[in-house]
Amino acid sequence: MYKYSTIVFVLLLLKIINCVAVFDPQNQLALVNQIRSDAGKPKLISNDCIMKAAQYQSDYQAKISESTHDSPYGGLYDRLTPFGISGMGGVAENVAAGYSSDASVVDGWKNSPGHYQNMIGDYVWIGMGMALKDGTPYWTQQFVGGTNLTCVLPTDPPVIDSSNIISQPILLIFIISSILLILM
Repeated sequence: MYKYSTIVFVLLLLKIINCVAVFDPQNQLALVNQIRSDAGKPKLISNDCIMKAAQYQSDYQAKISESTHDSPYGGLYDRLTPFGISGMGGVAENVAAGYSSDASVVDGWKNSPGHYQNMIGDYVWIGMGMALKDGTPYWTQQFVGGTNLTCVLPTDPPVIDSSNIISQPILLIFIISSILLILM
């Protein structure tokens, strides 16, 4: 009975803080790489600079409550540069809102011809991000091609005022679960 009530408590707590979506970049990368493998494409490699840029785009979408490729920094090339990325080949981006997990958003993109083409395109690098606002998750995948890519994380990267945005809620789930385990 005690464990059941603890589970109910955690679920209610997660609902209260609008932590209803789960984002695990390694899981999402594995899902995308499986799609690429099925299409005879090599695996993508996660890149820290592109991860920061993708998270920025998700935070921006959450701030304006809209799934968009637009940004105060302009087009995708222009948006990647402030995050220390240079030597890029081709670039592409997938954005979405409302999906509750890596599996559901990747499946949505897989079933959309343009998004699917981005996932199986001739890219080498990937960055992913997700942010929540008012219970709505905003997702971003950014793809970069080229063999001369350099990534130098800036000391002062662009940030979004995220006072009402939850970035990467999996961290919150981990913290809450850890606290509950300590209390048990």
